[in-house]
Amino acid sequence: MKTEKPIFQIFVSAIWGGGEQFVADLSRRLTADGCKVVLIARPGRVIRERTADMPVPFYRLPLKGIPDLFSAVVLARLMLRHRPATVHVHHFKDAFTALYARALVRVFGLRPRIVLTRHLVRRAKCDWLHRWLYRRLDRVAFVSERARQEFFSTGPAMDRERTTVILNSSPEGRMGGEAPDLRKTCGLAPDVPLLLFCGRLVEEKGCDVLLRACARMGGEEASRWFSPGRPTTRNILRSSVPWRRSCRRRSGSNSSVLCPMRERCLHRPIFRCCPRSCPKRAAV
Repeated sequence: MKTEKPIFQIFVSAIWGGGEQFVADLSRRLTADGCKVVLIARPGRVIRERTADMPVPFYRLPLKGIPDLFSAVVLARLMLRHRPATVHVHHFKDAFTALYARALVRVFGLRPRIVLTRHLVRRAKCDWLHRWLYRRLDRVAFVSERARQEFFSTGPAMDRERTTVILNSSPEGRMGGEAPDLRKTCGLAPDVPLLLFCGRLVEEKGCDVLLRACARMGGEEASRWFSPGRPTTRNILRSSVPWRRSCRRRSGSNSSVLCPMRERCLHRPIFRCCPRSCPKRAAV
């Protein structure tokens, strides 16, 4: 819906990931629909580089969470300059900053809506500080009904009527060219399951759930994972050692991963699938 007042989009992280891609795609669509957009991100180059094609105002703030009053003051000044209709955040800690800033500008007759998109499937925190937050958010969008159910499983003080579910999607025409023939690359027969996992190899992404499903399929044929993206040592090290060992046991000796860091990285056990130079192997 076109609006004369801008929409503030606040990136959730200084590094590029799924949440940042979501904000960038949404901002491009809003701009194409005639909406005014202002982008706000944490210090770093990658966000600006990936959004350089968008002719919109771009600002950097520390955005350090609940105790960061400096970011709230600067955000309040940006609100007074651009007078936004909506501030769209993608993490609860950024919602605190947005609410602090709105409290500061209310004396000037400005009250932008604070909207949060919940991308994770996690239970709500119910301490007094988060209860204060939940009562003041204008709208909360969940990316799935499961995410909303999990959030409300702890009984947070939030009105369900102010929540909605908006499923993730991908812009049309993004996937150009021919798709690689992974079965031919991996040497898999047509009847052997081929699984595609898109995400960081960390515990919160639920890789172990997919591995348990593979184990229940049965069969002696080898299976392959194709994991697009750039795995980093930092991402894998953030996962617990017991979880990584559990994934290895569940994967079995017939599973392997096609690592995107090298064109022909096809090796035996999962999470030991890469050359010495690949950070996956170094991290595990």
